[in-house]
Amino acid sequence: MTMAIGIYENQAAAIEAVQQLEGEGFRAENLKVMAKNHESSGRIESETDVHVDELNDLTETRADRNGGDILPDSPAAAGWAAGYPLAAGIGFGTYNGTGYPAGILALTALRGGDEMKGALEALGLGDKAAEVCRDAISEGSIVVVAEAEGDAGDDSARKAGAEEVFRRTGAAQII
Repeated sequence: MTMAIGIYENQAAAIEAVQQLEGEGFRAENLKVMAKNHESSGRIESETDVHVDELNDLTETRADRNGGDILPDSPAAAGWAAGYPLAAGIGFGTYNGTGYPAGILALTALRGGDEMKGALEALGLGDKAAEVCRDAISEGSIVVVAEAEGDAGDDSARKAGAEEVFRRTGAAQII
């Protein structure tokens, strides 16, 4: 599969990239947007017709599929616990009746890169691209992927067109 990847520092730029890619003929099913969590993705889904894959949810799904129980210090637990805010910037969650501060679990998730990298690879990213995107998403960036495969015309020309859109819309990094 031929793809171009743009990494963005904010939702507004990622939205602009998605809109311009669609203007260039990319369909929603040829676009993937990935962010760390719902706070990083909510506006994108509401302003475009492209679904955003939230990395915390993806790692949770993979953990469920690959072994059943979610350990309290696993990346999957972080995405789950982060959804229970307690007070200004502090979250709290429970697992099997035991309480855990979500901030600690979220930090564990960011350090538990193997699950996140695996989730990105499952979405079709190669090994090196998955590492770069994992690190960027962990730092709060948003990843936009344009797949050239399946569209009419030359895949390399479509990839070059997507990369040009990424340059015009201010991608912090293009892969």
